[in-house]
Amino acid sequence: MELADELRYRLVSWLGNRLAGVKINKVRRMDVNRRTYCAKRRRWFGSLLIATGNIYLKRTGAGVRALPNHQWQLRESEVYRVVHDLELMTDSSGWLLIPEFSGTVLATYLESEAHSETEKLDAIRLASLSLSSLHSIEVQSPDGQQRPLSHGDATAQNVILGTSPMKASWFDFDMTHDNLRDTHWRHADDLRALTYSVAERLRAAMFPSLSTAIVEGYCGAERDVPTPVLDALAESVSYWQTRPISFHLAQARVGYRERRFLDGALLDAIRCRKNAGGPVQSRVVTS
Repeated sequence: MELADELRYRLVSWLGNRLAGVKINKVRRMDVNRRTYCAKRRRWFGSLLIATGNIYLKRTGAGVRALPNHQWQLRESEVYRVVHDLELMTDSSGWLLIPEFSGTVLATYLESEAHSETEKLDAIRLASLSLSSLHSIEVQSPDGQQRPLSHGDATAQNVILGTSPMKASWFDFDMTHDNLRDTHWRHADDLRALTYSVAERLRAAMFPSLSTAIVEGYCGAERDVPTPVLDALAESVSYWQTRPISFHLAQARVGYRERRFLDGALLDAIRCRKNAGGPVQSRVVTS
């Protein structure tokens, strides 16, 4: 059974790598009125990719979808207006102009040897805290309803660390969770994406500390644990252990055995936080 699970995981991981290579947007830097923007627009064949891709995502139960061009621009603009107090512009060629944030993308920060493991854990905790703040905000969904915000693709590549002051800011809202998924599931799915995409860039011995940083960062200093979100995350981790899907493995390329170790570490961190009602003490694991 273990061998069959590992072979299935390897196959789905291969599919995930192919999925990760699909790019529906063109992105470039653009200077307008002495300000630098990240300019984005859908590729000419984007509509076909989105339509077929969303069918695939629905069949696999990923719980997310990519938005058609007009809906995507509306969502991106709405999120930036509410979260970052920025009004986005679209130029005459259809490029959506998004002001660049100064700082370092979390994925790049974690891959750098210039930062200690303690500094990396602090950065992860900050990103998780920022995600919790993001989840406390309501925005208008593409169907016109007001809902608590979820990112949809909350990986380490979509959050940037600023230095003055030290903060984490989320960007790139191309994907959205299915409206039929409840809020706790959507928020837990964001936490899953952050956790596993971060783990891809760390050695396995750090996974217990990583899991603690994620849970504690999201819960913050409050003793009132957001139990429904943690419960949804634990249920999600347990469910996907034997049912890997390619979208998840496109977000985070973690090997089978490392993934099983991380699953256990994350479930331990969630259990510890809920039982203690306060900060978690992470286990120390040496390589």
